[in-house]
Amino acid sequence: MTRHVVWDWNGTLLDDVDHSVTALNRLLTERSLPCLDRHAYRERFGFPVKSFYVDLGFDADHEDFAALSATFIGHYRVAAQTASPHPEVRHVMSQLAERGIAQSVLSAMEISLLRQMLAEHDLLEHLQHVRGLSDLQATSKVALGVELMRSLRAQPDEVLFVGDTLHDLETARAMGARCLLFTRGHQTAERLSHSGATLIDSLHQVLDYAPGAALDGLR
Repeated sequence: MTRHVVWDWNGTLLDDVDHSVTALNRLLTERSLPCLDRHAYRERFGFPVKSFYVDLGFDADHEDFAALSATFIGHYRVAAQTASPHPEVRHVMSQLAERGIAQSVLSAMEISLLRQMLAEHDLLEHLQHVRGLSDLQATSKVALGVELMRSLRAQPDEVLFVGDTLHDLETARAMGARCLLFTRGHQTAERLSHSGATLIDSLHQVLDYAPGAALDGLR
């Protein structure tokens, strides 16, 4: 039985990979570093984002990471003006609500920006809880996930986490929740497949797992 679905935001509900690549490439160009195409970005992106940046050639000794994060978000907000939820999102969220399954969003995005973007896309009405970080540095959401679990009226095995990165799987495991990883987000299906997690190619597939039969294999 599934009582609660916890969604990741960027890449999972919001189709913003290309917009993130555009914003990142502005930072790289400003530093005369090689730009990434969509595939290379998805092959390399990960958490914490600071480590990802260092891997791309950013100077860890001289960059002010807080300032760098703020600059990225500025570029991202411009690029993401044309971003929208994946086409199936509203239908899937409505179907879950009709089944009596509560929903929340858990994101590494800064909380006020997260709420603003959810409101811009008219998705807040579906959500019981919205959890995001207190800063722009996209470090980890594991602690947020554990705290969120304590707020849910559900046992861990009644919660289904839907994300698009290996960090989402890490977070789900810390929560004790079941997990699905969406292959059209910020990391490639090949990278995700090595984790042993259950992968989905369409968010419509979430409906196949919630509510549901025993999903012990998704842990």
